Amino acid sequence: MPFANVGLRTHCSLGRSQEAVWFKEFAISSSDDPSKRKSWQMRSSQRVNSRVAVVIEWTAGEQTVRHQGHTLNVGRSGCLLVIPHDLAIEQRVRLTNLVSNQSIDAVVVWKGEERPEGYELGLRLANPERDFWGLEYF
Repeated sequence: MPFANVGLRTHCSLGRSQEAVWFKEFAISSSDDPSKRKSWQMRSSQRVNSRVAVVIEWTAGEQTVRHQGHTLNVGRSGCLLVIPHDLAIEQRVRLTNLVSNQSIDAVVVWKGEERPEGYELGLRLANPERDFWGLEYF
């Protein structure tokens, strides 16, 4: 089967074991429609298991929606978190670290399984600050 689009880019992705997993994203599609592409992804930074209380906010229509959750692991460029609401891939959000009270823009780049406490979501931080998570080795 010929493919109309084959591309390579890098993204954040989380392995089932929640350890650093390195691989590249290849977008393969027989269509020009991005929503129909299948892809494999590559993590851009090391992750560390760390439970940090967070608030995630986004706009839905004219309303700002706000939910509290927690991270399962964090890295300089993103995190895996659990919140009680499911979000779409590429949803733009505002993430607040409740320990440091710092906020940063982020985007949903991965969706995991539903857990008893909510949904697993992988976020990529926009312009991450070195000390956003309060861990000096990032």
